[in-house]
Amino acid sequence: MKQARVLLGVTMFSLLLAACATPTAYQAADNGYGFSEKQIDQTHFRVEFRGNTLTDREVVETYLLYRAAEVTLESGNDYFIMLDQDVDKKTHYTSTYDYPYGGHFPYRYYPYHWHHTMPYHQPVRTTEKFTAVAEIHVGKGPKPEGEPAAYDARSVIEHLKGEIVLPEVK
Repeated sequence: MKQARVLLGVTMFSLLLAACATPTAYQAADNGYGFSEKQIDQTHFRVEFRGNTLTDREVVETYLLYRAAEVTLESGNDYFIMLDQDVDKKTHYTSTYDYPYGGHFPYRYYPYHWHHTMPYHQPVRTTEKFTAVAEIHVGKGPKPEGEPAAYDARSVIEHLKGEIVLPEVK
């Protein structure tokens, strides 16, 4: 009976935490999630956005593009060229074992001669985390014509600002 109450308590706590969880907001990297950048030389930066398990790939890529535009303007430039861009996906699988007759028992407590006829129910939960990374070249003036990876930083910010979710103020 006590095990059932503990299991119920743990389950309720897990559900409460899951209800409070939100996708990574557009913010400087905090606890490993958010944006960061590093200046490589005068005109090159490495920009990164790391999302949690609730942040979709499209959002991570959008936030990376937005941050690249901000870095461009903050460095006194007008356009940027995506030289190298990659999205890394980390997939994590977890499973729980539901044993017949109710209850979770460590293997060491199973009698070796005991076999049940009911199949194990083994739900698997898959979580994914995306990290987008890009190296950008920044420059002044109008973006180069005929360069498909060139972006006008002000135009990017204007077009994407409605998709950017900032963290809640506490």
